[in-house]
Amino acid sequence: MIEAPMAPELLSTLLSIRNSDPQRAITVTSLRYYATGGDLVQEYVEGSIRLGPLEIAEFLVEKPDTRGRSGANFILAWRAYEAVYEPIVEAVMVHGPAGNIAFKRLGRPLAERVE
Repeated sequence: MIEAPMAPELLSTLLSIRNSDPQRAITVTSLRYYATGGDLVQEYVEGSIRLGPLEIAEFLVEKPDTRGRSGANFILAWRAYEAVYEPIVEAVMVHGPAGNIAFKRLGRPLAERVE
């Protein structure tokens, strides 16, 4: 007997952007949320967000929000006016009242394209 494949399990996602520099601010200029197929779902930052030294900004995508589907992703743009440590970007995904399924992913920098 062949069983139908299981549907992907949707999870709540908490995205954390941590300014890791203990002395200097950074500015988040864009945080875009993309669906599994690559379509832009939402821009989370209107204008910009200043993060002071060691400050954290968090963004929540709750489980009932199915717009991104199971392979959704974020792209963050930031800048600083002085040399700073790169921000730490992490996503924690959780399902269930007691966190029955949970895992985290560390973001990685994308190199700027040079044309």
